[in-house]
Amino acid sequence: MISQVLNAIAAFIMSIAAALGLTLSAPEVGSSTSSTSSSSSSQGSSELRGVFPPLNLPKSVLASLPESAKRAAPEQVDDILASQWDAQFTTVSFYPLRAEDLYPWDGDSTHYASFSVCNHYTVSLEVDRSTAAFITHGGSTTKMGCEQWRMDLDEKYFAALHQSEAFYVDGADTIYLAGPEGALKLTRSKLPAPPVQLPTEPPTDLPENVLEPLPATARKASPEELKRILTQTWKAGYSTLEFSEWDQTYPPRHPGTTHLSQLRVCNYAITELEVDLETASVTRHGGRVTDAGCQQWRHDLDDTYRKAVDTTDTFYVDGADTVYLAGPEGALKLTRADQG
Repeated sequence: MISQVLNAIAAFIMSIAAALGLTLSAPEVGSSTSSTSSSSSSQGSSELRGVFPPLNLPKSVLASLPESAKRAAPEQVDDILASQWDAQFTTVSFYPLRAEDLYPWDGDSTHYASFSVCNHYTVSLEVDRSTAAFITHGGSTTKMGCEQWRMDLDEKYFAALHQSEAFYVDGADTIYLAGPEGALKLTRSKLPAPPVQLPTEPPTDLPENVLEPLPATARKASPEELKRILTQTWKAGYSTLEFSEWDQTYPPRHPGTTHLSQLRVCNYAITELEVDLETASVTRHGGRVTDAGCQQWRHDLDDTYRKAVDTTDTFYVDGADTVYLAGPEGALKLTRADQG
């Protein structure tokens, strides 16, 4: 009887932990088996699962540059800028910028770095590959609500990137972004594959038009549904589409901008959006496109999806996991990226 009561109490505690996003392991009372806990990886954001801050939160994300680190050669700079890199609590990615996509605060930037603990941050970089030196030129951030410790980590990584001045390498898979205040250590990322898998060769079913008729079962998104849509990642055939809230501390190019969208097959098309939650309508105000090198068919798909999205002006929902961006020429079907 006592064993049953204790087991019931243990089950209740486990249910509370699950609701908080924690993982506990406990054997049944009276069981002769023992449980072992598994440690999570220290790379990327794997340590940030759960509600409560990790016990190993650093006071600073900067460290001293080790003597074994060497200034990156031009070819190594190219590799750095083409790869993703893990810090202890986030992942840093680099993307090229075209001159026509620069904001006023970008200066003569050639690339931007992107990372996220809570919010998505970017830092513009003017890179000299011949010397591995770079100049930072401001940046931008979304403005989502998270636990304070996550937002504090965001600020630490943002400051660490901003003070950095040069790329250093220490072996094939470790780099440092170093500056006068210290060095940010990054290791080559082991991130899982992105939600949309693209083959090396052109698929045989490449679409010429990604728009379709809006189904009769779809209805305009309510304000609450639209708020949810604008915080998630969506798949559209061979592309992904993400939304984030515009941080109003950074002036947008167009007054009225409330959100950003990021559409990608090869390059990122980042567009300023003016979203009306009450009517589920959206107005686009231009943006920027990265300039990465890919196979021509990927570039063509980028153009196909961008042109399709540009014709749409209203959000519709058809169940919990399907959204349509609809306009006078048709609707682009979106499904939640975590639905497989």
